[in-house]
Amino acid sequence: MNKRPRLSMTSDDHHTAIKKPKINCDHNDKNDPYEEIDESENEIPKYLLLTNPLFIRMIQNFIDTTSSSPEIAELQKFAVYMHHIKMLQLKKQISLTYLLSGTGQLGSSEFELVPVDRRVWPIQVKNVLIEQQKNLSSITTMEINHDQDDHATCETLVRQRSKETDEKIDYYQNKLDEIKDHFMESNSNIEIAIEHYVQQYGIQVLQLKSNLKKALIKYDYDTEMLERQYKQQKPNEYQ
Repeated sequence: MNKRPRLSMTSDDHHTAIKKPKINCDHNDKNDPYEEIDESENEIPKYLLLTNPLFIRMIQNFIDTTSSSPEIAELQKFAVYMHHIKMLQLKKQISLTYLLSGTGQLGSSEFELVPVDRRVWPIQVKNVLIEQQKNLSSITTMEINHDQDDHATCETLVRQRSKETDEKIDYYQNKLDEIKDHFMESNSNIEIAIEHYVQQYGIQVLQLKSNLKKALIKYDYDTEMLERQYKQQKPNEYQ
């Protein structure tokens, strides 16, 4: 039986460990994680804690000040689920960029002028594959060919990660719909307000990070294509 993502809703904990998004501009970093956006799904982002006055003020604009704690907690859950959905959607976009690169569909038409293999699997995908091979074969890193380009295995890996992300999105969407049906049938404005708040204070930076990641993947892809085309022309020592 598949384990569902667990969500800790202890909102009074001032010391909840939340990783702030970090933008790494070094696209040559071979230790980049597979999906780069590494927030934990088991923790509440700081900006959604009930100890955050900005979040509480936003909620109180739409509910009675005498509302019970369970109602406020449900709205917090709604915001957290929405955060996770948007974060996972960004992760899926990165996986899609990996897939386009690995299947040779990321470049522009100008790369068709000189016929070369247009499939380029980013180093992040290869590193995951190498780790899997190490675990399966019990061999050392020195015995692994880091230039090995097993296209079928890489494609399977990326598609599997994308499928897992879709399943998580569906899970959180179902939880979101449950709360919406019970608490927001007569007030759609609060849903709009929460979505705007989540986008502005939580997702905006992650979106920039995702855009940077995709741009760097595209840069590496274009560079590799130009290098392959140059080698295909078999330049002599004077070229």
